Amino acid sequence: MLLTIFTPTYNRASTLPRLYQSLLKQKCKECFEWLVVDDGSIDDTKTLIGGYIEENIINIRYVYKENGGKPSAFNEGIDSAEGKLFFCVDSDDWITDNAVDIIKERSEELFNNQKIGGMAGLCVDINGELLEKPLRKEIVSNTIVMKDKYRAKDKSEIYKTLLLKQYRFLIFEGEKFIPEAMVFDKFSIEYPFLYTNDILKGVEYLCGGLTDNMLKIRLDSINGTIAYYEQRVAMTRGLKWVIKALINYGRFNRHAGIKKSPQKHKLLYFFITPLCGYMYRKDLQSKKQFLKK
Repeated sequence: MLLTIFTPTYNRASTLPRLYQSLLKQKCKECFEWLVVDDGSIDDTKTLIGGYIEENIINIRYVYKENGGKPSAFNEGIDSAEGKLFFCVDSDDWITDNAVDIIKERSEELFNNQKIGGMAGLCVDINGELLEKPLRKEIVSNTIVMKDKYRAKDKSEIYKTLLLKQYRFLIFEGEKFIPEAMVFDKFSIEYPFLYTNDILKGVEYLCGGLTDNMLKIRLDSINGTIAYYEQRVAMTRGLKWVIKALINYGRFNRHAGIKKSPQKHKLLYFFITPLCGYMYRKDLQSKKQFLKK
């Protein structure tokens, strides 16, 4: 099988039908499987997906697990994927009508180039508008450079599954979140992506989602947050972005009550500690607001 379309989900029975309908629009239905990892939903997700399986229009595999957060669901998806390529499409997203055809057409090019780990296309919003300007030309790069130099936003990232299976999300006891870039930055440093202007996925940022509650989520998973920013400090190159990573590293260390310097850029970290303190105090004000809710 060419492609695994992986969807981690938790209580998203209301949004999964849109994604399912987008999968039904694909011409090459035999080219992909839809792997749904249900992270302990208590809504009608199981019944909904069961009905889709009974329709027997596309190949669907449903995996239920106890609630452990998206990182653990992602690890399950990586372990279970059977396609040669791996495409994560969240439960509130959808794919474009010709996404599978585009991936199929690109697959020979991807597999003929042993130096790359996959490809990354563009995303559109709920109105069909691109999230960012198209590239002037296709480039091979990694997620660090794309975020720091090109200010890249959400991408439609397609991974070579065998390479991705070498990576896993860290799991900290009692925590359910770690930035996905923790794995994807490591992956793309070793196996860069072919960045294209192919439009493969639509995204919608729903109220109550990860983006909407990011500060609270990061504080609730403080160890994973600190681990990510420590890695970011080590990997990023531009001074502006190193400083940003150091500030985030310092502010969240304060939330954890930890006094620790990063392994790299220790002198620079010393000089920007007042900014870490400033951001920490701003977080405390924001924390008061969401505790009132």
